[in-house]
Amino acid sequence: MMSMRFQRFFILLALAGLTSLFLGAAYTVWLYDVPNFIETFRRAEIAPIISPTAGPSTANPRALRLTIPQTGLVAVSAAQLEAAGFQIDAISAEKLRLTHNGQSVPFHVAASGGEPALFFYGQAGASMLEPAAVYQLSRGQGQRMPQRDAQPSGQGETAVTRAFHWEENSAFVPHATGGDLWMGPLLFAPGSWSYTFDAIRPTNGPAELTLQLFSNTAGPTKPDHHVELLLNGTELGEWFWDGIKAETITLSIAEGLLRADNSNTLTVRAPGDMSSAGESIYINWLKLTYQASLDEATEQVAFSSAAANVAIAAADEALLIFDVTEPGAPVVLANMQVDEEMLHFANRDGPRRYVALPEGQAITPQIQALPTWETALRDNARGADYVAIVANVAGFDAALEPLLTYRREQGLRVTAVPVEQIYDEFGHGHRGPQAIRDFLAYAAANWAPPAPRFVLLVGDATHDVQDRALGKNRNLLPTGLVHSRYAGYLPSDAWYTQSAGASAANAAIGRFPVQTLSQLETLVNKTLTYEQSAGNQPAWRQRALLVAGYEPRFERVSDDLGRLLDGHGYEIYALHMNQGSNIHFDLMSALNKGVGLLNYVGHGNEQMWDAEAILQNQHAPLLKNGARLPILTTFTCPNGAFTSPQSDSLAESLLWTREGGVVAAVAPAGRGAIEDQLPLVDLFYTILLSGETRTLGEALLALQQAPAADANLREFVAAINLLGDPALRFQAP
Repeated sequence: MMSMRFQRFFILLALAGLTSLFLGAAYTVWLYDVPNFIETFRRAEIAPIISPTAGPSTANPRALRLTIPQTGLVAVSAAQLEAAGFQIDAISAEKLRLTHNGQSVPFHVAASGGEPALFFYGQAGASMLEPAAVYQLSRGQGQRMPQRDAQPSGQGETAVTRAFHWEENSAFVPHATGGDLWMGPLLFAPGSWSYTFDAIRPTNGPAELTLQLFSNTAGPTKPDHHVELLLNGTELGEWFWDGIKAETITLSIAEGLLRADNSNTLTVRAPGDMSSAGESIYINWLKLTYQASLDEATEQVAFSSAAANVAIAAADEALLIFDVTEPGAPVVLANMQVDEEMLHFANRDGPRRYVALPEGQAITPQIQALPTWETALRDNARGADYVAIVANVAGFDAALEPLLTYRREQGLRVTAVPVEQIYDEFGHGHRGPQAIRDFLAYAAANWAPPAPRFVLLVGDATHDVQDRALGKNRNLLPTGLVHSRYAGYLPSDAWYTQSAGASAANAAIGRFPVQTLSQLETLVNKTLTYEQSAGNQPAWRQRALLVAGYEPRFERVSDDLGRLLDGHGYEIYALHMNQGSNIHFDLMSALNKGVGLLNYVGHGNEQMWDAEAILQNQHAPLLKNGARLPILTTFTCPNGAFTSPQSDSLAESLLWTREGGVVAAVAPAGRGAIEDQLPLVDLFYTILLSGETRTLGEALLALQQAPAADANLREFVAAINLLGDPALRFQAP
């Protein structure tokens, strides 16, 4: 019977993992890596946003944020500046300053649609883990983009080198290596995957294919992976490698093998003839570098050439050409010649990289006014014991205020900080986690002492940092990532309060993982209800519900916890999975009657406990425990994985339940080694019950600061997050 249950568990676990994997919205990201000659530019699919963010009035703002969705030539017109309320006498380098990460960026002024516009070469981050690139435009002395005399010395050549890059970021793989955690399709061996290049027009010259794969399995012999690559049915070559790793393959394509009719199909075939059982390989990205002819310029196009003179057919004087060989120092070409609808220009110093920009084909950025905040975060007169960082969602600040008022009445110095202000003052407008970490480090070191004790993050996070997967959950307030050798990269809010080079956090941090105003109101009300009823000491607070999975080691740890809690005045209600099929109903009944603590030791996944799913997401709305709100803890099950763009964790579902559920959850955001995790149960509750810490956040902080000889355990503990208020005062019997 035990064996059958294990089989069911692992089958369900595998299915759940695959479901989570393939629920990721499949979409193609076109990356334009000019140093690698990336060719095809698409104009932004999003309409420009011209609106102020949260904060004071932004009439005639001091600066504008320009957010770009992709790398390429970007244009901002005088009309767009006027629509944003940004008043300027003229678009010129004498009047405007463009910066990126605080550094000046050169720009070119030319006509666009009959009015002056500012053109610059914008570089978007290539990683899905990076926020969208932000440039800032302000008044002041700027940097004019230099020009180069490109008068041709003769007829130009239309043959150039172009490159096509494909990448489908549809699956988040936390254990991937190389820093790229977003992958494309998963290829199981034996099997094949194909892609048709339908957006290229090659000549019959030679070409080169580069493909990056991530092997997801390992076998007992070396090598344990084998793929065959075919183009239009002709074998390009085969490749062998070993282990779980990112593998980059580069193969030459013989002259004449690429077709000119947009019907070129690449096939990656995994024959399954190696020792790796269940061999699986992710297709990460591919790049095709090929010879082509510049016979028209109807879109923004990147190319490279070593010819003395270059020609573009069907082009006129309105075409702008930029030399982007050095992406940080682009140059605009001047004195080009047009001869019978053929534009000619001189090359210089061997192979160089260019972008040709027809009128109306520049990237349109998102434009947002940069507010002037009432009190700067670098004002060292500021001080706080409790810092709430609030996502930029309408109504969040007002909904949070009752909790902040309550904390002030408890004697804490409380401040609420808009996350957008942190991005502006510590990230140059970039909406990334590093700005938040830098702010908290600054506040700890420079604000009026003592340093902040509690940090509450108000807003949900996802590992889809740029919100490009079109999932139901948005990345409102990002989290950090820590690397575990067991499970790869895991979400960690504790990372925010770690000093540089430190292995443990130095302030208690928690998160309200909310997407909506209703969810935030629910968590605020639950937190206040839990604390404000503390003086009554109702009987339900003295009960602890302890649930153990099938394995004897889970039962031993759960029973040991029961004895510890019993010694501190708790009435213990213990449930073991081997007690029978009614355990789900026993569990729901006990929760509805009310318990002060709820702990689970056992297997499971992000959304359920054990293969039997005795508690899972859809059970949360059935709970009617009202104000009898327990604290949920689990150290062996990733119920606290709050960063999926497509689905919610069990902890989140229990927190958002309006008529019951839990008041807070302490749970991992990913998987660890069970033998390392089990001792954490006793250690955490020993800290919590010692009386040395009064709040849930400080108890978790003490656990994270506890010395651990095992490096893997230290890494994993940082990914145990508190979903709830870190200043929540634990109510013991």
